Amino acid sequence: DSFADEALRKLAGNELDLVLIHVAEGDARDLESTLEFTLLKGRSFLGPRTAVIHGVAFTPTDFRNMRSAATGLVWSPRSNIDLYGSTTDVIAAFREGVFVALAPDWAPTGNRNMLAELQYAAQFNKDYLGGFFSNQQLFEMATSIPARIARIDDKVGTIQVGLYADLFLLRGDATRPFDALMQSTPKDVQLVLVNGVPIYGDSKL
Repeated sequence: DSFADEALRKLAGNELDLVLIHVAEGDARDLESTLEFTLLKGRSFLGPRTAVIHGVAFTPTDFRNMRSAATGLVWSPRSNIDLYGSTTDVIAAFREGVFVALAPDWAPTGNRNMLAELQYAAQFNKDYLGGFFSNQQLFEMATSIPARIARIDDKVGTIQVGLYADLFLLRGDATRPFDALMQSTPKDVQLVLVNGVPIYGDSKL
């Protein structure tokens, strides 16, 4: 309780930019998991500077409440499937208008990097979601959408004048870049720039 009160106080005083909370990280049939959304809302953490990680047990009504409060969602499919055999209803979240970001949970059950998590999500999307999301949408879940959720989209998340030049160059079919991304390996990453500074890649590039 004291930690929650302190976090809310810091949010109100603009001492915190964003609160990320693991919520409903469990099977949708588990009562404790299903009640966690009510607790989140009851403690006044449902708001534009909160993002929920997981939300496996959330219902469309929960997502509707999240959208009304401008609360973001972070989806970690690999970890969810490995631990619980099911994952967040991201289609319902998307249809309710929730901003959905994509990220690994942690190394023991999640993927080791974003590239692997993207590819896992792409395969899951193809096998179990009927290809509901395009590869471009999945890419945006790993770039522009998390930047928007974290309220740093004035600095990163897209390629445009005035933002930090956080870029990577990938070997693949340039006519189908998002498909190439989902089929790539770490060896296909040819160059990485952070704020315009090359930190990894082919010396010629």
